[in-house]
Amino acid sequence: MTDTDPPAGPPPGPDPTAALAREVDRLARRLADADLPGLAADLSALAARAAEAAVRAEGGVSEASAALFRRALDVAPPDAPWRTAAEQRLTAPRIPGG
Repeated sequence: MTDTDPPAGPPPGPDPTAALAREVDRLARRLADADLPGLAADLSALAARAAEAAVRAEGGVSEASAALFRRALDVAPPDAPWRTAAEQRLTAPRIPGG
């Protein structure tokens, strides 16, 4: 490796899953203020998909992905097709350091 080669591994900085969870929270608050339940349901599904992608990328359920699943469930409609899978993810052990 030379001085110009990028470092190996993930880039330094904040946890991208936690940053995504904060953005979902921010958008959910704006949607609730606008009283747009259809968009809130779409946002909850997007948050659940992002949390699942984080689980696969991180190799397990981290605290950040669990927070994203919880937030998705908080605003999801009761009949959301992904609800059971998200609830199961929340019962999984957390990965170390996650």
